[in-house]
Amino acid sequence: MTKIRVLPYIFILLLAYICTAGNLCHADSFTTDDYQILDLGYLSKKQEVVKAYAINDNSQIVGVSTTNGTNTAFIYNATTDSATGRYTGTMSAVDNTAINSTAYDINNAGQIVGTREISSKDNSRHSSNKHTVSSSYVSSNGTVSTIAINGTAYAINSNGEVVGSVDGQAYTWSSSEGITKLGTSLSTASDINDAGTIVGQTSNSDGYLLDTSTGNLTTVYSLFSDINVTAVNNNNDAVGTVTSFWGNTSSFYLSDGQITEITDGASNSEIEAISMNDKGVVVGSADGHAFVWDSVSGLYDLNNLLSANSGWSVLVEATDINNLGQIVGWGIFNGEVRSFLLTRVAAVEASTIFMIMLSGLVIFIKYRKSRLA
Repeated sequence: MTKIRVLPYIFILLLAYICTAGNLCHADSFTTDDYQILDLGYLSKKQEVVKAYAINDNSQIVGVSTTNGTNTAFIYNATTDSATGRYTGTMSAVDNTAINSTAYDINNAGQIVGTREISSKDNSRHSSNKHTVSSSYVSSNGTVSTIAINGTAYAINSNGEVVGSVDGQAYTWSSSEGITKLGTSLSTASDINDAGTIVGQTSNSDGYLLDTSTGNLTTVYSLFSDINVTAVNNNNDAVGTVTSFWGNTSSFYLSDGQITEITDGASNSEIEAISMNDKGVVVGSADGHAFVWDSVSGLYDLNNLLSANSGWSVLVEATDINNLGQIVGWGIFNGEVRSFLLTRVAAVEASTIFMIMLSGLVIFIKYRKSRLA
């Protein structure tokens, strides 16, 4: 009777799959062939400046398109082309009634927050005069609602809770509770996670984390420096920036009470950490180059992913990363300021490659049986 030891082959197969899905067999886990870079294009006119600010786990992207000084908030719905397996999509305006608008964040339910200016009539009964009203807003299922006059909304979590700034104070808002100012000591709120932890900057230019369930306030401070905590994930890890008295900007990663400096190894680099995902992967800009960072691999310049004929001369800023590892930001494409979406092709296609390898293993075993029979 012929016996074939399948276990070694299965082990090799699983190892190959892990390397394909996670690139764990390479010291450098980023290669040009592993990533697809997508130019998000224009909203309407070619002379637009287009900057993406956020992406959710459904590959929906929001940001701002600027034409002749007028800002228009946009949403881009990225989808996978069934024929090629590559990403494409369409861009549309969030609010067609606004004079100026910007979208800063989008949650997984597709709710969008930002700031806008609209035209409003004077309250006088006989007046036909109009003036501009600036406010923060939330857009849900195509309906745009005002949150706070003269306010800005920066972030929204999966529960629909919004944070921002109004009249020099940080606030939180929900459809059921309305707006709640967080006190004069907290000037801005930059982000909120699903547990209700809020981060931002105090009126003393210190960074903070506020646990709204307990009321516990943690401050991050440094002598002669301005600190802003810019993002928090659902594990209560946070990132932020430190601007020194001399104007230099550095960044940090905060996890379990421990602060780690985000650095590229150069002492004079300007590093701004902007956002992060639930896996603790951070994105931002270092000396005018978009980067990705984690505590294991360190800082990686995303411009190393650009091929010679990509059309991109530089990726300036990475502004957000979702839990699929997709990164959005902006750079210079064919001489114009445009937004990009970076998607890891290997991660998307790993299951397909695994099935091909599995089929190959089955054929190989059958071949061995026929030779040994």
